[in-house]
Amino acid sequence: MQLSRLNLMVRDHPKALGALAGAFIVAAAFYQRKCSSAEQEREEEATGSAKSSVVVLGDVFVDLMVQSDSLPVWDSDTVTTTPISALAGGSGLNTATHLSASFQVPTSMWSAIGSGKNDAWSTLLRAHAARARFHLRGALDCAATGVCVVMTGKHDRAFITHRGPIGEMHLVETAPAPEANGHCQPSIDVHALLENLAPGGHLHIAG
Repeated sequence: MQLSRLNLMVRDHPKALGALAGAFIVAAAFYQRKCSSAEQEREEEATGSAKSSVVVLGDVFVDLMVQSDSLPVWDSDTVTTTPISALAGGSGLNTATHLSASFQVPTSMWSAIGSGKNDAWSTLLRAHAARARFHLRGALDCAATGVCVVMTGKHDRAFITHRGPIGEMHLVETAPAPEANGHCQPSIDVHALLENLAPGGHLHIAG
């Protein structure tokens, strides 16, 4: 019934055919643009080239969580009944995680970690960032990711920390090669960092 009415409308009103054709072209163009935009967003998200409303500059660690009623002593073995776990941590990474995963704010994290080629902890951190949907920048082949052993008891806690490249991370006008003169260079190009920030965005420094 609807098709018959459409045929009558086109027959009695020839201009309607042109209007329908024009509407189809506009709809097709809109759909193509939407698909292209979605594809570009996926590519930017994968490569980290998308602009971020918030850029977090700060510390990233792997936290080894150990629960024990007493601290270990030399030349002994302290047994814990609670499984020891490895978690993504650091005040900078925690901020990026909450902004992106909890509040859906486009976020990128600039820090210094090891490379997955020779550093298993960096693989854990990048997997965490992927789940939280933010891009983690700053992998270095010449460095080992910072790790913090967190020992918690009934009344207090204690830490053993290897800061990794975080301890030497600094901003520069032009980032040198990651490894220059035999020394690891955990430096961040300030111009590239600001280029990653969307207009009207916010730079958060943590850790």
